[in-house]
Amino acid sequence: LRALDIGCGPGRDSLWLAMQGFDTVGVDGSSAMLAIAREKPHERLRYILDTAPAFSAIEGTFDVILVN
Repeated sequence: LRALDIGCGPGRDSLWLAMQGFDTVGVDGSSAMLAIAREKPHERLRYILDTAPAFSAIEGTFDVILVN
């Protein structure tokens, strides 16, 4: 299953989703927040710098989408 965390900030929820077994993509428009998120890596987790409304860097479909 795939999860997308839009506005992931420092990655708390993204990491939780990955730890539950989801292949997770965290996306945020702040490179500073993503730097903090990347301090806690997980094999099922990757982060992308992207912004609304285009979200041009996100590809594929997701089973779960979290918007916070």
